[in-house]
Amino acid sequence: MKGLKLISPKVIKKIDLDIPQNIPKGHALVKINTISLCGSDYKLFYGDYSGPFRYPLYFGHEWSGEVVEINDDTSNIKIGDKVTGDCSKWCGNCCLCKEDKNLCSNIEKFGITIDGYSRQYAVVETKYLYVAPMETSFDILALTECFSVALHAIKKIESMLDKKDRCILIIAGGAIGLSIYLLLKFKFNYCNIKLMEIDDSKKEFISNVFDVNFASEKSFEVNNSSYSEISKHCNYDIIFEASGNIEAFQQALYLINPNGHIITLGMYPNKNVTLSPITLKSIKIHGTIGGTHEFDEVIKFLISNKDEVKKIITHTYGVDDASMGFQVKDKRIKTQINLW
Repeated sequence: MKGLKLISPKVIKKIDLDIPQNIPKGHALVKINTISLCGSDYKLFYGDYSGPFRYPLYFGHEWSGEVVEINDDTSNIKIGDKVTGDCSKWCGNCCLCKEDKNLCSNIEKFGITIDGYSRQYAVVETKYLYVAPMETSFDILALTECFSVALHAIKKIESMLDKKDRCILIIAGGAIGLSIYLLLKFKFNYCNIKLMEIDDSKKEFISNVFDVNFASEKSFEVNNSSYSEISKHCNYDIIFEASGNIEAFQQALYLINPNGHIITLGMYPNKNVTLSPITLKSIKIHGTIGGTHEFDEVIKFLISNKDEVKKIITHTYGVDDASMGFQVKDKRIKTQINLW
């Protein structure tokens, strides 16, 4: 079998491997069909990932495949099932796991801190697997983790969505930002949404594919010398900051209404930020990470809205030209690699 190993920044090596034998108890052998590239994969490739990581490793934590062997008498998973799986390797035993497995105190991240799924076969513990209906295509199924992260973020403020006149802003029109948009629109039936995207080519693509209202606000600085100055740019009750850009987070602090909620999905560099609006406007900031707990719900959503969600897949490569997938990072929404 073939594997794609990230040796060091910008170095991917295609490796010949033996197909795993003697599958351990509680595990399945999965034939990996498709992996989707995440923003974390690009940062690992270019050497600027800011969280815990290691080289070398098999990258990829968004994936789909088929079970070809199983050694678990207690699982309902069977040979031939189409599956995807958690990004997080959680323990299930610690206090944090009882609250949110995405925050496990013993957590590892597939494809980031431990080997991921950029190989044609992988041995996976069954507790990390989720089964999809057989009619689900592998490309759609490989979007599950991305949309699960988005849904996990939305659930931070889900109770606020009952009031449909709240104005929502999504900063960044990448895969996560568009996943949030599609979930809000088609799952939660929410329409009062604007998107902020500064990349003109990406903005043009989104305009041609999705019926999105774009925010008109530009980058600016706010003088905290008066309360009227602090409040004059406030337009949004909820902001999802999906870029991981510290300047975008600063703009979110300026744009949010008093008593508003900001949900952050990126990992910011250590730079100076004017934080006084948090206190002056009583802003609620919610950090969110991971998508465990949401996979089954998301799979149902993807199947019901497959024509819409498939639009975010902009580039597809194979094993032999997989490294090209990392060269289009400024032009892509979601890039996928087919391993067969």
